[in-house]
Amino acid sequence: MYFSKISFITVLTFALLLGACQKENTSPQSVSESTLSVATEVSENEGMFDDVAFLTDEQCDKAFKGEQDETEDCPTRTWLYDLGTFPNTLTIDFGDACTNAKGITRSGQIVITVSDLPQNAGATRTTTLNNYYVDGRHIEGTRTWTNNGADENGNPSFTETLSGGVITFEDGSQNTWESSHTVSQIAGNDTDYFMDDMMQITGGASGTNKDGISFLSEITTPLIKKRACPWIVSGVRSITLSDGNSRSLDYGDGTCDRDAILTVNDEAPVMIKLHRAWH
Repeated sequence: MYFSKISFITVLTFALLLGACQKENTSPQSVSESTLSVATEVSENEGMFDDVAFLTDEQCDKAFKGEQDETEDCPTRTWLYDLGTFPNTLTIDFGDACTNAKGITRSGQIVITVSDLPQNAGATRTTTLNNYYVDGRHIEGTRTWTNNGADENGNPSFTETLSGGVITFEDGSQNTWESSHTVSQIAGNDTDYFMDDMMQITGGASGTNKDGISFLSEITTPLIKKRACPWIVSGVRSITLSDGNSRSLDYGDGTCDRDAILTVNDEAPVMIKLHRAWH
């Protein structure tokens, strides 16, 4: 149970950090086209690297427990050394094609080097991708997860960074991605019950989209994510583009809903609807 709670906390660092969104009830003239283009591709980037984080934590959770699912042919999980030896390396191998129940096909390997049990302060996981593809997209990058121990308020705290993130699409176009975020669990620390967990997220990300437009995203008011809600419930982030275009995204007052307010430069705010993260 404890490992599963650790996995939920760590996956949040990528799962909803960039607030995947889509435009609703607004015209192309009401917001910058370049802003909308970057927003769409930021959402896609988020989903792909969220998928890596989700699989890393899910598969580590199972591997530390020594679980085997005889109903699944793939992926396979292999420790370099005996379970319980540290440091150790876990290889998650999807082979040439591993299609899950949702119809998502992955291939290649996710390789995770772990320094210690994840619940121990100072424990790290370094994830690298070996010829890794998802539905024809080639994904590269190094993800580093660190258990910071208790924060200044005594809450569990974790840091995740992604360096060298690149998504290469089947047409040869690319997105790039770098990020660093810190997650603190601010509620639900004293129970094994998942639905009372609440996380506070800070940090930022940067990258470029297929058209070479670069962006910088910064969380200006800490984001709050409740385990019982699929969307971020409050907090503000800013996204600034290389052409000088900027926007802010306000996630609301803590109510569990899909609504967020997008403000682009000095233009009138626009209501948008949020997606769940892609897996």
